[in-house]
Amino acid sequence: MQKSIYQFIKKILPKDRNFFYASAIIFLLAFALRFIFLGDRPIHHDEGMLSYFAWKLARFGEYSYTPQIHSPILFYVEAIIFLIFGETAATLRAGQAFFGLALVVIPIFFYKSLGKNNAVGISLLILMSPLAVYFSRFLVHTGMVVVFWLLTILFIRSFLSKFTPAKLYFISASLALAFCTSETTYIFVASVACAAVLSWLVNYKGLREKTARLFKFCKANYIEILSTVLLFVLIWMLIYSAGLTSPKSLITSLPNPFNHDSGLGFWLSQNPKKLGGQKWHYYLDLMILYEPVILIGLLGGLVDSIRRREFFYQFVVFCAVITLAIFSYTGEKFPWLLMCPLALCALAAGIYYGKNFLEFRWWWKTTIILLAIFTVFNSVRLNFFNAADTNEMTVYVQTPIFAQSKIAEAVRACEQPQIKDCVAIEQKITWPLSWYFRRSSYLFTGANAQVKPTTKYIFVASESINSFQKPINYIQERYYLRDWWVPDVCRKVSCAENFLEYFLFRKTWNVKGGYDVFEFIKQ
Repeated sequence: MQKSIYQFIKKILPKDRNFFYASAIIFLLAFALRFIFLGDRPIHHDEGMLSYFAWKLARFGEYSYTPQIHSPILFYVEAIIFLIFGETAATLRAGQAFFGLALVVIPIFFYKSLGKNNAVGISLLILMSPLAVYFSRFLVHTGMVVVFWLLTILFIRSFLSKFTPAKLYFISASLALAFCTSETTYIFVASVACAAVLSWLVNYKGLREKTARLFKFCKANYIEILSTVLLFVLIWMLIYSAGLTSPKSLITSLPNPFNHDSGLGFWLSQNPKKLGGQKWHYYLDLMILYEPVILIGLLGGLVDSIRRREFFYQFVVFCAVITLAIFSYTGEKFPWLLMCPLALCALAAGIYYGKNFLEFRWWWKTTIILLAIFTVFNSVRLNFFNAADTNEMTVYVQTPIFAQSKIAEAVRACEQPQIKDCVAIEQKITWPLSWYFRRSSYLFTGANAQVKPTTKYIFVASESINSFQKPINYIQERYYLRDWWVPDVCRKVSCAENFLEYFLFRKTWNVKGGYDVFEFIKQ
């Protein structure tokens, strides 16, 4: 038994020691960047919401698929972590950090099909990416779903090289898991289909033999193809129905674009609402600000892949560009959604640098290295110094540190002794307060907080304060529950200087906004 395990490990490890050592260093750095001080940042609005439902699943076995809070896998992963390690800000993000680590190391495990230089290039870009690190430390579905997207593309690469039926099962499983993680996978599938057709049209003369082999494979292996479809359906059914215990959730998950209560229909209906109100170039702005090395690599890869006429290379680049274009077109734009095109852009840029970096002229190589060093600086600044500072554009509608300290006082007074109904929270400001006070709070609507004998704290939204019936013997405090910075549009020549100062020093040129909360404390 020990001999067989040793042979297996020896088989999967690369024989090139330099590559092995480089991979080990990348793994250790990725682990450190994603797990150190994981629980320090205050819990975000969305993190509070998602973790609350994961906690309910862990403690009470309650789960029902609701498109607004996305697909089930995040909740299953977090519920398991809560059951094993308890409920803290660090364990809340531990699953996300694990997926972020996996995103870095997966290309290295596919080094045989990608090539060692390409694999290292992709992993290095994801390793140092400020946004990839940030959303590996932030509970959100997009940071998880891109792992399955990456696996799907790499399994497609493996299948096209050898046309083995086993690879189809891996493609089917990874794609099914992607759908069970986030509905953004519909965009991914559309991008993959468009990129595949476009790449084939560009290279159809050179792909005649491979296309003929593909048709021959499909004809000879129709049983296996049918089995992969059944595998996809089985995974979808088991995960969305919570192990066949929730038929309603399964029905809701079915892709019906005309039913606004279904997963696909809900998000199609959300598109015209344009939540976030960001311009079409919002994601490009973020990439210029945080990811210049990946953006340059994507543009270089677009030119280089067409010149080289390599199908997979072109497919990856086209898929990244199309995905970025679709996300830029969609109405709802938030920083965490950029993780979806960013992961594909890093894949395309990593291949570009892997193929070409050693051939760059010295001045261009120096420029890329300096930008990479600045990217590492940005990554450290964002994730370990400014993680809760909304001067950073990617820190969006964040709970401030001061609010966290005020909430912590109430948590110590109510949660540690687990006093029932200790905190009354107006429903308009449920998140992240309901997570912080998950065992000691109740919600209310309207002007009356329905104060109970055990109620020590009351939280009221700012827009409700004038009509709120203030209780006797409670003192009032006011502070931001969430704050943000949205830059004013500026078209003057002097704006270039403003942007440069922001790019280098995060010096903002207009005031930040915020959302007030009123806290009433019993005397």
